[in-house]
Amino acid sequence: MPNIRLRGLAEKSKGSNIPILSEKTGYTFVMDGEDLVIPENDEQLRHGPPAVLKSEAKAISLARENHQVIADLYVEKYLVPKLEQIKQLKEPVPVPGGYGLFTDLQAKSYEFFFASTPAQIKKVLLDKLLPFMHDKMEAKAVFPLTCDATFQQGMISIPKLVAGIEQFGADHIVKRYQEEKTFMALLPTPASVSTYPEALLMFSPFTVTLPHGKVCSHLHFLHTNLWYFPNLASQGVFELLASSHNPVPIRQEKDFLNLDELRSYGVRKYFIECINGINKLMRFFNDPLSYVTADGFLDHIGMLQAQSSVHMLFSDMLAINFSNNYNTKLRNTLAFLDKLANLVVAFQRIDPKLRNKVETDVFEGFFKPQFGKALASIVRYHLKGSYERLAVSLSRAVLSLYEKLETGDKDNENLIRAVRNSQHGPYLGRNQFQTIFFSDYKIPFELFYLPILLTWGLMLDHDRFFNISLPSESQPRRE
Repeated sequence: MPNIRLRGLAEKSKGSNIPILSEKTGYTFVMDGEDLVIPENDEQLRHGPPAVLKSEAKAISLARENHQVIADLYVEKYLVPKLEQIKQLKEPVPVPGGYGLFTDLQAKSYEFFFASTPAQIKKVLLDKLLPFMHDKMEAKAVFPLTCDATFQQGMISIPKLVAGIEQFGADHIVKRYQEEKTFMALLPTPASVSTYPEALLMFSPFTVTLPHGKVCSHLHFLHTNLWYFPNLASQGVFELLASSHNPVPIRQEKDFLNLDELRSYGVRKYFIECINGINKLMRFFNDPLSYVTADGFLDHIGMLQAQSSVHMLFSDMLAINFSNNYNTKLRNTLAFLDKLANLVVAFQRIDPKLRNKVETDVFEGFFKPQFGKALASIVRYHLKGSYERLAVSLSRAVLSLYEKLETGDKDNENLIRAVRNSQHGPYLGRNQFQTIFFSDYKIPFELFYLPILLTWGLMLDHDRFFNISLPSESQPRRE
């Protein structure tokens, strides 16, 4: 295990930044010239980064006698006061309710979010949110959730600082950060990871939990099995009014992931394994050892790109649920697959001259039957120790999806790539529009579940997932 050198971090500070960096990240730093170094014998470097998401081992019953327990536990253990104590507003935020399910949910969510002090938060929980979820929504249990935003901030800040010093110099980097001109648009916030579970828990019109959240902490409410909202209840008002403009109306009421069959216990295990999976994934992407170069330096740009990639992947998954419009769902699904192929190639350390071709091969490979079988194997193998029926349900969903997928390979034309390219517009080269138009190629509704299933494979075993994603015929010469 090598030392990890952070270029230029001691140039101006002369080591005065070591205490704050150690406090935020948990790593030991020593100064060596103008660089800071994480020594190879650092305890956290040897054992890996900590979990960034924290929840309870079991869901807490939402029975009325538990409401005080839930409110106390949330405020004392899960609330992050530094980031979530909102300044008292001069005027209360208007929260309209009483116009049906959607506005009632929104009203309770806003009241919870804008409660500013621990005492106010407890009062909103006890008087408003918990009774509403128990009585009106008939929720049965709840998982509190929080994220270690301090650690996540440290792991984002270190590569940002190294990159900024290298690009602008130590004299100017502080001013640029204060003006928020550097890297702000591409990277997640320290609290973004707390929303990642929602991307795996929601698959419209179903959701595993109904979350109510603040900046870092959330309460995930569970029903007897899955929550189900009819199409009308899950549409936004503008989407509802423009529904006649959707060229491909969709009616989908079956739980494709087979979770509904597992009832209450299976749904709760899905939530727990979702949190475990995200923690495992973020341990890899937060680990400096994932980015160390041959000469022992931190690949700071690579670390920033990885954090950005993960953030955008989960954002695309969430966006799939934000509309019932078929074309919008398809665009977000294909955008996810593009970004995932880009991430896979980056961690395969492919010869730069071959990366574009290999990335295309990886994208197309996601649709191959042999990839589907390997993905199902990953999911079943890693989940069976937690709950065999959950492992079977998700692996069966993978195999069922791949039975419905068509790669569209006819006369050496890959139609899924042409469909992906059509998201730029229909005026495509090489007669790709005509190829799609005159083909019998079908895109099943279930394609929209592919990002969730691929993410499960990535979370459970990123090394094997990277390996199976690279088709054998595309094995390139290494750098």
